[in-house]
Amino acid sequence: MKVRLLTLLLLLTAAATAQTFRGTILGTVTDATGAVVSGAQVTVHNANTGLERVTLTSADGSYSVPELPIGSYDMTVTQKGFQSSVVKGVPVDVASERRVDVGLKAGELVQQVEVSSESLPMVETSTNLLGGTLTSKNVENLPVNGRDYTKL
Repeated sequence: MKVRLLTLLLLLTAAATAQTFRGTILGTVTDATGAVVSGAQVTVHNANTGLERVTLTSADGSYSVPELPIGSYDMTVTQKGFQSSVVKGVPVDVASERRVDVGLKAGELVQQVEVSSESLPMVETSTNLLGGTLTSKNVENLPVNGRDYTKL
């Protein structure tokens, strides 16, 4: 009895942690030569909600900002001795990881580079998991191809 209860508890825990309604922005910060920039400050800001998260890049130049509510985010990356870089309109969707690699140019802190999210790849390259939301309109418009539509 205890073994069954323990097994059931483990299965339910795994199922509950596998699903999320939030997303992640992650990437790598490099300089003009392609070398990683450690200790750079990455600020992620949602203009609609006012949510702001700040993190630093690790020794290998990577960063990750997990558990972001869905929406559009603006990113600012700063480091002493480099121009700050801004990426606007980074979309975060349900259960997605959006990869945004940033290249910093040498220069003063007051200079700023702005990148539009339209140039970001639309293909999910960081994970093979996909998430989305289905509405009743999506289900109504599914092609039935001779099948019985009442069994959908």
